[in-house]
Amino acid sequence: MAPVEVSERTPAAPAARSVRRATARRASARRAFARSRHRNDEASIIGFLADHPKSTIGHIARSLNLDPEHVATCLMQLTGAGEIHKASDGYSALQSH
Repeated sequence: MAPVEVSERTPAAPAARSVRRATARRASARRAFARSRHRNDEASIIGFLADHPKSTIGHIARSLNLDPEHVATCLMQLTGAGEIHKASDGYSALQSH
């Protein structure tokens, strides 16, 4: 049998640096989007707690359609920042004076 020759040329591979830069740009855009969503989630959690004091993590997550672990993380950060209050019966937004 005679070897079969391929007449099509394979396209040249992109330079390694340009591939890395494109990957880094996409990753950076994903992180920026995640940061913006996180801020929006925190604001929606604070607003929800203002209307529904003494809410639990599960109640907040179901009502806002968020992941309970994400809600727990946000609540921990908001509690540490002094924006909400944690009680034995749930979380509440602090009343602004």
